[in-house]
Amino acid sequence: MTIEEYADLARSFGLYPIHVESVPGHGDMSFIGTLAEYFQAVKAMGTMTVFVSTIDLSEDLFIYQKIDEDDDDDDKDQDSDSSMMKRK
Repeated sequence: MTIEEYADLARSFGLYPIHVESVPGHGDMSFIGTLAEYFQAVKAMGTMTVFVSTIDLSEDLFIYQKIDEDDDDDDKDQDSDSSMMKRK
């Protein structure tokens, strides 16, 4: 089952799937998606507040998904819309 099929199945039961991944070596889960998708997930959980931090984000706070050089340009455009940020 692909992640899209899983998400569609969850939605068919009236659930809102939130895509997360765990970072190896860390106990935290990281949200996968755009900022707009994050806000949609927060709203789906019924949360009325979000925490805003003013720290400078350094390069080591981001994990990048390797893009296969042989993929089409269309696939690269889709991957550039999603990001994953971990907390320290």
